[in-house]
Amino acid sequence: MAFATLTVDCDTISQNIQAIRAGLSASTRVMIIVKADAYGLGAVAVATHIAGMVDYFGVATISEALDLRDQGIQTPILLLSEPLIADIPIAVAHDIDITLYHPSTIAAVNDYVQGRKHGIRTHLKVDTGMCRLGVPWDATDAVIAQWHATNHRVEKVGMYSHYANSDQPAHPLNAEQLARFLPIANDSSIIYHFSNSDAVRHFHHFGMVRVGWAAYKNSVTLTAPVRAVRDIPSGTSVGYGSTFVSRKPMRMAVVGMGYADGLSTHLSNNGYFRIGEYTCPIIGRVCMDMVMVALPEGADVGVGDVAVILSPDDQPGMNVVDVAEATGENPREVLCRLSARVMREYLGRRYDL
Repeated sequence: MAFATLTVDCDTISQNIQAIRAGLSASTRVMIIVKADAYGLGAVAVATHIAGMVDYFGVATISEALDLRDQGIQTPILLLSEPLIADIPIAVAHDIDITLYHPSTIAAVNDYVQGRKHGIRTHLKVDTGMCRLGVPWDATDAVIAQWHATNHRVEKVGMYSHYANSDQPAHPLNAEQLARFLPIANDSSIIYHFSNSDAVRHFHHFGMVRVGWAAYKNSVTLTAPVRAVRDIPSGTSVGYGSTFVSRKPMRMAVVGMGYADGLSTHLSNNGYFRIGEYTCPIIGRVCMDMVMVALPEGADVGVGDVAVILSPDDQPGMNVVDVAEATGENPREVLCRLSARVMREYLGRRYDL
């Protein structure tokens, strides 16, 4: 039996998506990003629950797209970076939209579909200031012309970019990026998309928005069982490196989750769990499979009780944002770090395919 369990409330994810749609025009499409196993929540299970609510799924790798197709998900899927040349036939065979930006890849895709029965759906990515992937914004003319000149089986579906500072609405680069994109967003037959989770609240939506974190927030509870309860005297060191030494006699619990499960070592002697009604500070270093917590005096805690490691926002305990702030990370990292040995379970109805 797994030590730790991540419980995903799919009804909360559905409600988040409904709230996002409520702020959009009726014609604006919604892409939900399910790369990195849906930020650690479980891409196949999450996508299966919400497939009927969304217009697209976004993935990072061809294998992530195949995982969805293999489970019968027919919703359009966009590969958010260029495929390897060897992956072009796979994308065609499984009806996966691909991203393009290098002239050589555009040429390879065009060559592959020549004379074939099935074409491929493509989106051109433009780098307007993220400085990561895409056609540089000041060199788009030739690449856009090449893309439009390809065989009709290279379907021109979308064009997009990505904000570098969408979580900072007043950052001057946001306006610069939008100003660089607007002049080329001029074809009514193409789906333009730019806004991610934070940008949806602040910026132009174009024809589609790409939502990741905003769909998943407040939907998870992470728990692990108490494996042991110890009474220790004053002056006892706890865990590797003796980074915690008791100042008085105390009771502690060993909880069955560690850094191999994805618990950040930055929580060592930092943060807390909830066990029943009790707040239990983490003491000592986070171990590979376990972590120790201090129990309040008189706390009625025993082996097999459940420690809550992550809570939804409206419940006692540390939520994903709290943990991110304590570890100096962002909430996506907290969830993406959760390993495969953390058991996933899902609550809520399915919005069927």
